[in-house]
Amino acid sequence: MRKRVPSIVILCLSLLIGIFVGMLFSPGDGEKLRSLILYQLKKLVRRIYNIFLGWIDALQPHHKLDNSAKAAGQEVVDSVMQKARKLLAEVEDLSDQFDAKK
Repeated sequence: MRKRVPSIVILCLSLLIGIFVGMLFSPGDGEKLRSLILYQLKKLVRRIYNIFLGWIDALQPHHKLDNSAKAAGQEVVDSVMQKARKLLAEVEDLSDQFDAKK
C-alpha cells in the first residue's frame, strides 16, 4: 500500500500538468484562457508570497519603540485623507449640480 499512494499522487499530478499544458497550447480562443490562467497564477503567487512574508514577520522579534516620526507621519496621512474626503464630497456636489441643470 505504501508504494501505491505515491504512485496515485504522481498519476494525479501528471494528469493535472497534462491538462494545464493542453490548455496553454490550445488554438485560437485559447488566448483568453491563457491570459486567465496567467492572471490566476500571478494572483496565487502573490498570496503565497504574502503568506511567507507573514511567517517571516512572525518569526522575527518585534521591538516596541516609541517612534514620534511615525506618529507625526500618521497625523499627516490622516490630515490628507480628511482633505481628500472633503474634496471628493465637493466634486460630488458639483457633479450633482451639473446633472440637475441638464
